[in-house]
Amino acid sequence: AVDPKSVSVSDRVIVRFTSVIRSPSGATNVSHEGIRCDTLERRLYATGRTDGSWAPASSDAWRPIGNVGANRYHAVLAQDYFCDAETVAGKAETIVERLRRQKPLPRPGDYK
Repeated sequence: AVDPKSVSVSDRVIVRFTSVIRSPSGATNVSHEGIRCDTLERRLYATGRTDGSWAPASSDAWRPIGNVGANRYHAVLAQDYFCDAETVAGKAETIVERLRRQKPLPRPGDYK
């Protein structure tokens, strides 16, 4: 899940957000992240601790977004909700509304 209050847009190419991921066994991971639309990269800023505080990420590197495995959600967020070509697909409020409605951006071929 993406915390709607955490979504922000920076420099018209970066969307920052907090994600909450729960495994089937109940383990929870909370992270504050960014997706860069012009390069389709992701960055981890911090991870949530059980006491509610944040631990800064050990690396500030931007990493390519993969479309497989456990981190596939970055690709889904970038392609379907956050990015339109190489720019952010609207204001933070627009992105949050799209997420709430589960209404992805139209893609080429969707107009048939």
